[in-house]
Amino acid sequence: MSEAGEAQAPLAEFQRPRMIRFSDCDPAGIVFYPQYFVMLNGLVEDWVSDGLGIDYHALIGERRIGLPTVRLEADFRAVSRMGDKVTLGLAVERLGSRSMTLVLRCFDPASGELRMQMKQVLVTTSLQSHRAVEIPQDMRAAILRGAGSASTIDSDMKESRMDKQTIIESLERALESWIRHAVAAQLWQVQQQGGLGASIVVEEDLVRVCVELGGPRNPLSELGRTDGRLPVNEMFLGRGLTSWGTPPPQGDEAREAWFLSSELAQEHARQYLLAEVREKRDVLSRFVEGWLTVES
Repeated sequence: MSEAGEAQAPLAEFQRPRMIRFSDCDPAGIVFYPQYFVMLNGLVEDWVSDGLGIDYHALIGERRIGLPTVRLEADFRAVSRMGDKVTLGLAVERLGSRSMTLVLRCFDPASGELRMQMKQVLVTTSLQSHRAVEIPQDMRAAILRGAGSASTIDSDMKESRMDKQTIIESLERALESWIRHAVAAQLWQVQQQGGLGASIVVEEDLVRVCVELGGPRNPLSELGRTDGRLPVNEMFLGRGLTSWGTPPPQGDEAREAWFLSSELAQEHARQYLLAEVREKRDVLSRFVEGWLTVES
């Protein structure tokens, strides 16, 4: 697009006219920004059904193939008002083995003024297992036919361009996020018996990591495990022993109740586990190496 905000049409763009309705707008009289996502989601459905010639209802309902969004980036450039006649456009920027990157936009067809534009990454999934699957061959063929000479289409079918270090970094971020949001019972379980694990899905330039508690033993399983003891470095929070009071002895049934009611004990467990993740990158490395071995 130009510096002035004019919309530059991508190659092989699927388009639909759209009038801005009363229901699209907020009390200020302009489009309420989430409504753009609703409009463009409808455009994706129209593109699949009319642009690709694949029955969207049958794709979801009968073939059980989903198109969930895993990444979304949006830019809002100018307002749209009730009664405006705009055009919605969709182009495929990148086509991988199990994902595709779309560029979608809303613009004024008369002036070329860009109202909003977004980049969306969709992954094809099985609605039975909710795991990524290959893009169906009829969909891939239809996308490639519609792409024409667009140089941005990547049909190379590379399994992954992610290196080990990138996956380790994604795993570390996911673990840190899980620890910060874990509830008291989850922290207690990790302190008592460990059990952390993770599932990894790599889609071209995307890594998705889901941290799990329980499941088969793995290199992450011992992270944070102290068998319920207060680790020797409990003073790192900068508080005196008097802040802890006198916890029930290890093995006492009341100890779990004490932990679940003590915000200090929970915060300590959280900080201790975060420190373990940051200090034991070799453990994360072994976990990723094991995953890569299975995937190869």
